Amino acid sequence: KRLRPGESVSYHRRFTAERDTLVATLPLGYSDGYPPQGVAQAEVLIRGR
Repeated sequence: KRLRPGESVSYHRRFTAERDTLVATLPLGYSDGYPPQGVAQAEVLIRGR
């Protein structure tokens, strides 16, 4: 999804785009066992990058 500056995503709108930004939605969260405290530091690799 493409976000425009000022648009927000995530639980409680935790991320707000400062510029045009491309984001992806991953099917994981609290119910999958990921604690909310650790998500802010998480990184995702796509094709090794």
